[in-house]
Amino acid sequence: MLRGQTSAEFLLVSAVGVTLLVFTLYSMRSSIGSISPSISTARFADLLQSIYGNADMLNEGSQRIVSLDIPEDLTAYHQSQLTGGSYLSSFTFRGMNFSRLTPYKMSIFPSNFTLSKGRHVARMYCRKAGEVIVEFIH
Repeated sequence: MLRGQTSAEFLLVSAVGVTLLVFTLYSMRSSIGSISPSISTARFADLLQSIYGNADMLNEGSQRIVSLDIPEDLTAYHQSQLTGGSYLSSFTFRGMNFSRLTPYKMSIFPSNFTLSKGRHVARMYCRKAGEVIVEFIH
């Protein structure tokens, strides 16, 4: 149990670290130009932290209601299964892919959620071990 917990904590810390790095890089870039890209980048960093932070903590039979803010520049999400039962989740933001390896399958409904920009409420739940579902409520 300690080994799995350590693994989950490592994944969470890694995701937050990458998110902060992305946020910092885009913030530095946007300070030269307009403030708009910085706001969109902050929304993207917040989205990743909300999704992965909550998904990593879900156990079988548990759920959470979360607020997700879909940024303008988020254009795609997909996930593929790798050998060994791991999944690679990828978000496309400003033409670049941001990927994370997870021990669970994450399904997001509706599948075209990237078209609904702005703030939404979603229910995240784990029906069975190894599967996380994100369902937009409104």
